[in-house]
Amino acid sequence: MNKSIYCFAFILLSFALSAQTLTITELIASPKTEASIIGDNLTGKKWSQYGYEDVKDSGFVRMTWMIKNNYNDLKSYFQYYQSTVDSIEHYTIYQFSDRDAFNSYKADLKKTGYKLQTAKKKKKKKDKNKYKDKEELFLNEKNSSLISLKEVFLLGFNTFLVSSYNSKSRVAKTILEDEK
Repeated sequence: MNKSIYCFAFILLSFALSAQTLTITELIASPKTEASIIGDNLTGKKWSQYGYEDVKDSGFVRMTWMIKNNYNDLKSYFQYYQSTVDSIEHYTIYQFSDRDAFNSYKADLKKTGYKLQTAKKKKKKKDKNKYKDKEELFLNEKNSSLISLKEVFLLGFNTFLVSSYNSKSRVAKTILEDEK
């Protein structure tokens, strides 16, 4: 009897944790998916709407969802930037703190045909413990997709960002040009 209770508790815990961490497939598809569908999927996974802002003079509306992570008591954020001009320009940013998920994204991207474009390191300040980041860009021309994986270390905390773009968008083209 005790084994079945522990097994059931483990299954529930696994589901709760997986609902908090988004899959790379979800992240790749996100800029090509309507904001209302993204919102429904996130709220179905216990995320809550956190903000809505018309970003003045940018041509974007930013919608934000948030969830408090059970595994480390930090929060994750998902931002959807919806272009008011052209849907090809939509992009998303996912901020989270799960290093294992971040590392699995790299492996999953390589398995699905994404090519590493760059590994860019930036350091700010003289004290290496204050701020540093590392960004890797993955491009899949067949899927018209550009994924940026960024690890940021700021004042003793690690956070991870996954940004997803349509590779034919102006934003993605600018990012790729900046890397050359």
